[in-house]
Amino acid sequence: KNNFSGYFVTSGEQQVKATEEAWIKNFNEIPAIKESLRDRNELLTYFKWLREHFVSSAVS
Repeated sequence: KNNFSGYFVTSGEQQVKATEEAWIKNFNEIPAIKESLRDRNELLTYFKWLREHFVSSAVS
């Protein structure tokens, strides 16, 4: 079986991901955006707490 088309799909996905990551990096460097973004670790801590809260509520 020929997996030639699978190669192009995978290559395309990698290209989209690289483009998307570059766009996000550039977007985050805009001064107005940079000033308004919260600290990444602070957000991770908050969302972990929020997830645990909802999971424990669902189990109860």
